[in-house]
Formats: sequence, structure tokens, C-alpha cells
Amino acid sequence: MHGKCVPVAQSDMTHVKGYYGGNVFYRYCQDANHHCCLLRACYVVGNESEKSHQMCNDFTWRTIPEFDRSGQTDILDGDKGGWAAFGKTFKNCNPFVCTNHQRDKEKAESRELYETAVASTSMVGLLEVKAQFDSHRRVEGCVRCM
Repeated sequence: MHGKCVPVAQSDMTHVKGYYGGNVFYRYCQDANHHCCLLRACYVVGNESEKSHQMCNDFTWRTIPEFDRSGQTDILDGDKGGWAAFGKTFKNCNPFVCTNHQRDKEKAESRELYETAVASTSMVGLLEVKAQFDSHRRVEGCVRCM
């Protein structure tokens, strides 16, 4: 299955509510017909952590060794140990942090401006916040896009 998929996968954990709790880990990719294909799923008793991500990455590596190849990318949230665990198992494929979680890692002043922009109720207010945000993100005369 993996050999017929686009070399971009997405992995995450979701919390299980109930008597036992825990987390369900999943790693998906997309095939040539744009169908979502489940590569691996596992249930982890306990909290989402670097150790739980490590177990799930090891499971993927043991069962699909060709996943760890040059050109393969895995989109992950990079939170609660996912980023740290990735490099301990995979040596050839690349991790990529999703944009939602990347925004969370912004400097404090940028994060506050981002939250203000989200709360804006008018276009004028949004543009005012965007102007402030752009001034914080200038790098050597260039403005990085939001």
C-alpha cells in the first residue's frame, strides 16, 4: 500500500474518553486517486508523550521499513513529544510541523497579535493588527507571509 501513495503522510494522536482512556495514534497517506489510506493505527494506554509517540513510530518502522526513506515527509503537530520522538526512530524521512501548531510556537508578541487578529470584528481592525504583525516579522527588509 505505502509504495502506491504520495510520499507525504500525516500522523497524530487523539484522546480516548471513557473508562480506560488513553490515545489512538494514526498515520495516514494519500494514494494516486486522492483516497485517504490508513498506514498504521495503534492504541496507547496513558497520556500522549514522547514515549508514546516513540512506540508508535517504532511500530511504523518495524512494519513498514520503507517508510523511512529520502523524500518521505510526515506532517505532525510537533506537540507533546511528537517532534522529539520522530528523529529517534526515523533517520531518512522528514518531519513537518503543521501550520496550526507552528503558529503556537511564535514569539509571545507575535502570538498575542495573532490572537487579536482572530478576534477582530471588522476589516479595519484586522488590517490594523496585520500592520503591527508585519512590523514584528520583518527579516532583513522582507516580510514573511502569514
